Amino acid sequence: MDYLGGERSDSIYALLAEEGYNVDIWNEGLGENPYVQDLFLKHLGQAIRMSDRKRPMPRESVKPVMTNSYRSTRYDFLI
Repeated sequence: MDYLGGERSDSIYALLAEEGYNVDIWNEGLGENPYVQDLFLKHLGQAIRMSDRKRPMPRESVKPVMTNSYRSTRYDFLI
């Protein structure tokens, strides 16, 4: 990891600092960064909501019910 943020003169840290950039070293895994964790959870929530929208609705079951008036048939929809 010396080539990224070490004290070597050819490290990425040294090269960027030499060009005038303010460089902070985050010497941990990307998943340990709170910003990345929040972004991951946000995208996960969006993916879940999108998959719920694409899920087909369950079919309605139709059950005929006889009524006494004019011997007509009325249908009740069970969801």
